[in-house]
Amino acid sequence: MSQKLNTMKKSILAGLFLLSCMGGIFAQEGMRFGVQVSPTLSWMQSNDKTIRSNGSMIGIQIGMLGEFYFAENYALITGLGLSFQQGGTLKHDQGGNFWANSTLSNSEMYQLPNGINTRYHIQYLEIPLALRMRTREFGYLRYFAEIPRFLFGIRTKATGDLEGAVNSEDELITSDVNPLSVSWGAGAGIEYSISPSTAFIAGLFYQSSIIDVTRNKKASKYLYDSAMNILESADEHSIGSLNALSLRIGLMF
Repeated sequence: MSQKLNTMKKSILAGLFLLSCMGGIFAQEGMRFGVQVSPTLSWMQSNDKTIRSNGSMIGIQIGMLGEFYFAENYALITGLGLSFQQGGTLKHDQGGNFWANSTLSNSEMYQLPNGINTRYHIQYLEIPLALRMRTREFGYLRYFAEIPRFLFGIRTKATGDLEGAVNSEDELITSDVNPLSVSWGAGAGIEYSISPSTAFIAGLFYQSSIIDVTRNKKASKYLYDSAMNILESADEHSIGSLNALSLRIGLMF
């Protein structure tokens, strides 16, 4: 636990240091800081045809944002945030031992049957990095787009549920989720000026991971006979991706 806390503290300090450095670089053109709350809808996919997406998850992202303008309508966006309840459900047509790196509450979970659903609940500490382009002001309103947008995450917690012939909730599966996350995406929205120094922002964003979310070291797929005896075993090398749609709502000062 102390190691996790130290990692989080280092990440927060690194994010604050990044914000201060960028602020010094772009101060001559202008910078703004703000806060955001983003409801999210996330789901998982796999490159293995025997593993199918089978459910989404509603979560939330909260954090602070920094805008660093290097021209009147062009800025670099970064910040620091926490992302809760990210993940989704994967259905495994072929059974196996999918959370082999974790200590599970029941030994039968290391030999899961065909058709089992594995549901992931993942929490991240995140740093976004994006290029924002916005229009000139129409009254009190501007439109903006963030292309490209990258999101770098550090997994802080991961739990899983099993649904099907074997059922369980809140299994600690931190060791079976990649500790680092990198995703890319884009978004667009509006900015409404409340006062000369304050603006309300709202936008819709899409993100997709570009590195494997799941850790398959020691994981296996099994071929069973009618009595659930293992006839064949093979290493499980699937790549799991995490996708999300988020509605960003925030204030910039």
